[in-house]
Amino acid sequence: MVNVSNLILRNPLAQLLQELAAKPWKRRITNAVTSARGAVDSARAHPLLDAAQWKRAVNASVRAGLDEMPRPPKPEAPVEDASVLTARIEQALRLRRPADALDASARLLDLTPADERACELRGRVLAAAGHEGAALALIAAWTKRHGERKALSAAVATISEQQGRVDDAERAYAATLTERPNDVDTLDRWLALRRARGGMEGYLAALKHIAAVDGAWRARLLLGRWCLERGDGDRARQLYAQG
Repeated sequence: MVNVSNLILRNPLAQLLQELAAKPWKRRITNAVTSARGAVDSARAHPLLDAAQWKRAVNASVRAGLDEMPRPPKPEAPVEDASVLTARIEQALRLRRPADALDASARLLDLTPADERACELRGRVLAAAGHEGAALALIAAWTKRHGERKALSAAVATISEQQGRVDDAERAYAATLTERPNDVDTLDRWLALRRARGGMEGYLAALKHIAAVDGAWRARLLLGRWCLERGDGDRARQLYAQG
């Protein structure tokens, strides 16, 4: 007759089950241990069960428990589409969640290292995440390699504003808007600065200035809305027609 208790003590499988039960991810493992213990209890209730039968019963119970464990998720394939990455970064910036765009902005710059927009977005993400020094160093290195770009003024403006250099920020925002007048983040930040410093008059003067730039449909829409709110439908129609 087989002494099951002694067999359990000598069997390394029983020891392994006890060790698995102590792991952090033990919920599913515990099911396997419970099943194995059930098999052991059954073995104790059947003293005529030989060692081979006992081993098969325990192994089957363990496999059944382990099969219930969830498989680790497959790692997500890195995004290789620059337009998709750009959209993710812009959304994160709009939501004021720059940390969510750190990886995406780094990947975008890897994919398109000569694109000033990729450098600008990376710089803005770094600055918004509190790494102003790294952002300035990145822009300086990119400019040295590829030449001056007014589009990068938006990133410099963001950093200047965060550092309290408002005059520098205003000039940099204005320089960016002369080339990209419909950049929503740059336009919103520049208008907010003008309103904070010059009140409604400063805001309207800035809006009219940008609306006069060729192709500046976003500023014209904002100005047209302001005209409609004050009952000047004719002027609003003119602005909408230009846009």
